[in-house]
Amino acid sequence: MLFNYSDILQINMILQLLLVFGFVTLLAGTEERVYIVPFLGMYVFLCPVSLAGSLQYSPCFYIMMSTLTALFIWRGRLTDTGKNIQFLLAGVLTAYFDFLTYPFITLGVPLIACLAFDLRRWSADRKHMWKNILLYTVSWGIGYVGMWSSKWVIASVFTGENIIYDAFGAIAYRSGYFTEKHSYYDTLKLNLGVCNWKVILLALICVSVCVATFRIKKHIRIERRLFSALGAILFVSLYPFFWYLFTKDHSCCHSYFTWRELGISVFGVLTAGVMGIRAFGEKGAGQQRYNGKLF
Repeated sequence: MLFNYSDILQINMILQLLLVFGFVTLLAGTEERVYIVPFLGMYVFLCPVSLAGSLQYSPCFYIMMSTLTALFIWRGRLTDTGKNIQFLLAGVLTAYFDFLTYPFITLGVPLIACLAFDLRRWSADRKHMWKNILLYTVSWGIGYVGMWSSKWVIASVFTGENIIYDAFGAIAYRSGYFTEKHSYYDTLKLNLGVCNWKVILLALICVSVCVATFRIKKHIRIERRLFSALGAILFVSLYPFFWYLFTKDHSCCHSYFTWRELGISVFGVLTAGVMGIRAFGEKGAGQQRYNGKLF
């Protein structure tokens, strides 16, 4: 009523930049400031110009940023149940607003951030860490699939037609497992091929992080218990490849936007690259205490 489409895109750009600058400002004022590098690396990878210029690409970004911000602001007060609800809500909102562009990023990026923000706890409690990764993923999945499929049930009840049967037929067709139109290799090749220059850019960022780590290595002592959290973050970084496996046909035909799922991998790899600095580089020799024990 008040703006034309160009004005709406301008407002969209302003809102996205405000969210990014706001989140970076929040990180900069805390000990989690080192995670600014992975976050900005992931943001550059997603191509900010395209995000701001497309209302179709924007919902997943807004949901991801809202979940990230909420997890960070309430990181010291949210219980595991509270985080489960956060991921459940993220799944519901993704199913409602997204047009199947890159929905998994609303799970993968916040999940990696959740592990990074509470690194000391997960490093000391490995079993609970893997259990929570599963629970958060399942919570998101229940929200996403539950919201997505509820309209089939409602439509079947009110129209008297078997919409559920039609929906599962469409899923089987678009997944590519019954038509075999495209192979998993084709899907990976197309999605990875779209972002060649971005991979090179992020490789340079990774090298820079490694060089910075090497220069201050005398102030850092990497503990073995860190490796479990590192492994968990790298495991979540593989989530895009699971998505491509189950949506072969869709991700192959629409690789021009499904490649953004790889933002999860970018964020995870960069986070793993700087997590040692955050956990052990702030106190000289890297000795910290957790629950009264030397960490």
